Amino acid sequence: MKRESTLHQQLKEIYAKSSERREVRVDGYRIDAISRGTLIEIQQSGLSAIRDKIRVLVESHRVLVVKPIVAGKLLRTRETATGDYAPPRKSPLKGSWIDAFDELMHLFRVFPHPRLKIELLLVDIEEDRTRKVRHRFRRADHTIDDRRLVAIRERVMLKTAADLQQLVPPFPESPFTTGDLATAWGVPRWTAQKIAWCFRTVGTWEPVGFSKRSVLYLPKAA
Repeated sequence: MKRESTLHQQLKEIYAKSSERREVRVDGYRIDAISRGTLIEIQQSGLSAIRDKIRVLVESHRVLVVKPIVAGKLLRTRETATGDYAPPRKSPLKGSWIDAFDELMHLFRVFPHPRLKIELLLVDIEEDRTRKVRHRFRRADHTIDDRRLVAIRERVMLKTAADLQQLVPPFPESPFTTGDLATAWGVPRWTAQKIAWCFRTVGTWEPVGFSKRSVLYLPKAA
């Protein structure tokens, strides 16, 4: 069984103060914590892994899914499993709320739901890594030993489909294409297409026509 990361332990302590309310079983599932009658599931990895679990639990329980989005990262790397970690260095990769859509899209067959809330945390973390022998077809050149929470920058609570608006910059003039979004937001076209799919799936955007073979979208009135 994979060892629980320090980050996961820290978040459980934040959301459930009593250790007796952590790591409990409900309806055959192991739940990270229970607080005031709400089941709390903290998910560092992909949300697709808990989609079916959440779909079952919300039928009879209030559920809060907590998903950290890494905004900044300090890396400590060692050359061997028995070596010492080098002093931390800042990762050049930076995350933002837009990155949340990579994971949220896996829950949009469950969300929105009256008994489901999703809290996103924009966090800074420290990550320990051990280098491994690089093989030709191996994509990663390291293993992750542990992750620790450094700070929570911001929080966003999603209760309804309209709450997704908090995660994106202002829209360009409506109606717009995903190309218009990509230009206005400074993101790749495929990122804008993914976000448009998410808003359309939850019913807050609707296609209203075409412009040069691209779909035109119009946000629905709240």
